Parts: sequence; structure tokens; C-alpha cells
Amino acid sequence: MVHGLAENWQFPYFLDFDRAVDKNLFDEVIINMEMMAELTVLASTCDQGGSNDGLRGKLGISEDQLSYQNPAYPDDPERVVYFLHDYVHVEKLWRNNLLDHLVTLENGMEINAKKEFQELMDYCRANEISLGYYLKDILLQCQSSDRQTVKYCVNLMSNTTASLLRQYFPNDPKKLALADMCDAFHNG
Repeated sequence: MVHGLAENWQFPYFLDFDRAVDKNLFDEVIINMEMMAELTVLASTCDQGGSNDGLRGKLGISEDQLSYQNPAYPDDPERVVYFLHDYVHVEKLWRNNLLDHLVTLENGMEINAKKEFQELMDYCRANEISLGYYLKDILLQCQSSDRQTVKYCVNLMSNTTASLLRQYFPNDPKKLALADMCDAFHNG
């Protein structure tokens, strides 16, 4: 999928379910986009799956080397392609770990985020708090492919959730700490 960075557009460029993207295909796609489609390729994003991690290594991408020489312009060191992991996957993994495990803060406080979120959800339902309408069971009970649904993650880990926790549980240190985590997550 090709996406615009400065303009809101996207275009499916290549589809093959049985072919991993190797260095040759990666180069071919970039060259075709640059030369035939007349696009400027600045970055490539992917999840952290094993084959993508392998491609990253083949391209020489590391903590010290974040870009790859644009194969359409091999003699121009200014023309590089940045290889980025899709932050959305990091967000979903963070949310999943938050729901699956106890969180221990630097001050030693342990938080069972799933329990704290459930108490917020139950409170909003019991008191018919319309601002909490989006707090649905699937946000906490998501399993399997539902864990890949971005909106479930973003809705749960939002500034709105943080505000609800602060407003309705102002004296609960665990919920206030969880509200801080939601704000940090939402605000980047």
C-alpha cells in the first residue's frame, strides 16, 4: 500500500499472499514508484514480524543506521528511504501487555489495568454516564484477531478514558496512575 505523507491518499500497489518481501522485491517496488509512478519514496513502514525483521537486516537497517540508500538513485547519498516499524503495532502490543499482566510502577505500586478499566466501565454503565458510551466489553475482552483492531486499542487508551478515571475516581491512586498512562499513550 502506498500512502501520501503530505496529502491524504492511498493506493494498493502490490499484492501477493504467498511472497515475502525480500531485498530484490523491495528495491523493485521503490524503483517502479520513483521512475514509473513519479513518486518520491521517503519511508517504508511495516510491523515487526519475522520476515520484516529479516528484510530490515538485509537492508542494513539498525539502531545506528535508520535509512537505506534509495535504489532508484544509487549514486545520490541524499536520496534515502527510512525503514520504520508501524507505531500502531507497538501501541496494540503495549495495550495487550497492560491488559494481560500486572503493571509495577517505579514507586512499587502494582496495577491490574484490566480490573481498573472494568470498574470504570461498570461505573459508567450503572450510572448511565453518556461520555463512557464507547466503553464496551470488546475493549477489554478482545481475543485473537480482535487484538489487531486499532480502534479498540485507541478507544481504550484515550484521553477520554483518562478524564473519566480522574473525574469518577479522584481518590483512587491506581486509577489516577492508569489515567496518566492513558494520557501518555494517547499523546505520544
